[in-house]
Amino acid sequence: MREILVSTVNLDITEDVKKIKCPTLIVWGTNDEAVPVERAYELEKLIDDAGVIVYEGCTHYAYLERLNQTVNVLWNFL
Repeated sequence: MREILVSTVNLDITEDVKKIKCPTLIVWGTNDEAVPVERAYELEKLIDDAGVIVYEGCTHYAYLERLNQTVNVLWNFL
């Protein structure tokens, strides 16, 4: 199981992300200990039509921690 986790964490998805051609919303928390918020901005640069929503004080599960806000953001996005 550890091998799978390590390979997933170290997986370079750069080329796959560049293939995304639809509007994309990236939701991130500033207290994400799994993946730093800087990665959200790196993804945003790789995807042609992307935007980042950052939830201050939230973790890796920011979208769930502020579910009502996320639903409102998604309605506006869609």
